[in-house]
Amino acid sequence: MLDSSDFIKVEEETFCISEETFEDLLRDFKGRKCVFITNAHEYRKRISEELTKRKIDRTMGPVYYFKDKHPLSETEFEDDPRKALRYKRDYFSYQREYRLIINEMVEDSFTLNIGDINNISFIVNIEDLKEIVFGFKEIKLN
Repeated sequence: MLDSSDFIKVEEETFCISEETFEDLLRDFKGRKCVFITNAHEYRKRISEELTKRKIDRTMGPVYYFKDKHPLSETEFEDDPRKALRYKRDYFSYQREYRLIINEMVEDSFTLNIGDINNISFIVNIEDLKEIVFGFKEIKLN
């Protein structure tokens, strides 16, 4: 999951991926393709609606990275062990993960029908990320 700190401004409302972010992604994903979700709100909404329809409990959000001691207390872990799946050692922070955790055992694979996402995403080779210029409008919230 990338955020504004992963981009550098080229000109007004135009950005490219930072060298550091590019190198981080290349480290683990060289030779692969990535899917850029251009409307994260719609993407999460579709996932939530499908899981609700199937009556599957879930949690989703960014992974939190920690240095030394795991930030969850034993009580917090016992109350909801799924919370632990949202934490990783800070060594992996360059991965910038976002996780969907479902409260259901899955044997091999799990398919979630969220429809065609061509209108809210695009696919690119990791190596081509450096050449892409993104257009973003700055949004200020009060």
